[in-house]
Amino acid sequence: MKILVSACLLGCPVRYDGRHKYCPEIAELGQAHELLPVCPETECGMPTPRPSMTLLDGRLVTNSDGQDLTEMLAPWITGYLKKLKTSPPPLAILKSRSPSCGRNGMFRLALERHFPDCRVLDENELSELSLE
Repeated sequence: MKILVSACLLGCPVRYDGRHKYCPEIAELGQAHELLPVCPETECGMPTPRPSMTLLDGRLVTNSDGQDLTEMLAPWITGYLKKLKTSPPPLAILKSRSPSCGRNGMFRLALERHFPDCRVLDENELSELSLE
């Protein structure tokens, strides 16, 4: 099975602070499943490290100066979802509390909207995961 996974959870140093959030339980899923790493923020062209960001009224803005980066991320999301359309993953495990991948993140919401059959979890919900 294909599983879309936030790249930081697989040990890629793509987070805003240049670090990762490696989760061995998720990485182990790669022994039996095809893991598709994704980091919307770096893949849309944002640097690593980068200023921390938050969602404000549906817009992605930097915490330091309020710079709006929505127009940088939104087109990438649209293009990425088009690529997934031919073979959408049945499962995604995304980074919690991320402005792009967290529960109300721009990427996560778009993924759930475009692929309602894709089950989307964050790394804190792995106990709910059953891959039979």
